[in-house]
Amino acid sequence: MNRGSYNRGGLVVLRFVSLLFVVFLGLAGLASAEGPLDVSTIDSSANITQLLRRLATEQPSIRVELPPDTSGKADIIDLQAKTGSPPFKWVIIALTNKGASPKSLVLAIDHQKFTGSRLFFPLPPGSTVQTIAHSGLAAPVKISALGLDAYEFAIGPTASQSIAVQIFDEPTNVTLWDQQAFGSHARSLAFFEGATLGITILLALVMLVLFAARAKASFLSCGLFAVSAVAFMAFEVGYLSEPTLFFQRFLATPNETRAVIETMMTVGLLLCLSSLADLRHTMPIARNVFLILAGFGVSLAVYGFVEPMFVAGVARTAFAAIVFMGFFILLRLRQDRPADSALAVWSLLLVWTLIAIMAAFSKSTNAIMSPILLFGLMSVVVFVSYRFFRSA
Repeated sequence: MNRGSYNRGGLVVLRFVSLLFVVFLGLAGLASAEGPLDVSTIDSSANITQLLRRLATEQPSIRVELPPDTSGKADIIDLQAKTGSPPFKWVIIALTNKGASPKSLVLAIDHQKFTGSRLFFPLPPGSTVQTIAHSGLAAPVKISALGLDAYEFAIGPTASQSIAVQIFDEPTNVTLWDQQAFGSHARSLAFFEGATLGITILLALVMLVLFAARAKASFLSCGLFAVSAVAFMAFEVGYLSEPTLFFQRFLATPNETRAVIETMMTVGLLLCLSSLADLRHTMPIARNVFLILAGFGVSLAVYGFVEPMFVAGVARTAFAAIVFMGFFILLRLRQDRPADSALAVWSLLLVWTLIAIMAAFSKSTNAIMSPILLFGLMSVVVFVSYRFFRSA
C-alpha cells in the first residue's frame, strides 16, 4: 500500500470522526433543550425562540405529555385548536422555578412586522397567535401591548408550568420577560415610538400647511410622502395591526392597509424625486412620465383591496427602483448644480432603503430592526422637509 492510499484512508477516518462529533453536538443540544427552562435565572429577559418545541398535529384536540424535569415530574397539556385546518401548528415551552420565591413573568410574542416579511409577496402582518393552552390551574392572562401578544403569569417556588401557543406561522421572536423589566421596557419603547411619530406628524402637517398657503407642487409631494411615512411608522409600531374601519364604512384588513400605505409612500417618493430634480425644467418628458406613473400608483393602491400581497410586493420593488434611479438622476444633475443639497438628502434615503431591504430579508428581531427603521425614516422625512422648506 502506497503513501497516497494511507493519506486517503486517513482523510476518510478524519471525516467520519468529524461527522460523529457534529452528530454528538446536535444530540447534546437536543438533550439540553428537552429540560424545562429555569426562570429563576432570568434577570430581565431571555429570548426563547430557539428553545420552543414545535408540534404539528392532524387532530384539532390532542393531549401532550412533555419530558419530565429533574424531579421526574412531567407536565401534561390538553391542546384544543381554535381555528384553521390541518396541520395545526403549536409551539411549546416548559418552565420551572428552582428559586425560593415566586416569579412573575410575561411571555411576549412579536407580531409579524416589516422585518423578515420579504420583498415579494410579503408575509401577512400582525399577530401569529391563534390560541393558547397551559398546564396547571393558573391561566396566563393576556395584557395590552402594541406590536406583540403578551401574556402575564406567575410560577411559584419549586413549581413548573408549560405553555403551548397555536400559531399561523413560525413566530418571529418570542421573549420571556421579568414582569417589572417588561413594564420598564414597554414604557421606554413607547416614549421612543411616540417621539419619532410625533416629529414626523408635525413635519407632515407643516408641509400640508405650506402647500395650502403657497400652492407649490413640491410641498404637496413632500406632504404626501410624509403622511405616508407616518402611516408606515404607525403600522410598524402596531396601531393598525387589526382590521381598521375607515370613514365609518370601509373595513380594511392589515394586509390591505399595508398595501395601500406602501403604495402611496412609493407615489409620494416618485413625486418628491420629480420636485427635487426639478424635472419640469431639466427633463420635461421624464416629468410627464413620472406623473403618469404616479397616477398608475394611485390606481394600484385601490387594487390593493383586491390583491394586497401582490400590490405590497410591487410597491416595495418600485420604491427600491425609484430610490436607485433617483440617486443616479441627481448625481447627473449635480454637475450642473453643484451647490444643490438634493443629492445629500437622497443619499440618506438610499442608506435607509438598503437597511430596509436587509431587514425585509433578515431573521433579526423586531427589537433590533424596528427602532432603526423608525428612526431612519423619521430622519429621511426631516431632511426632505428641510430641503423643500429651504427652497420655499
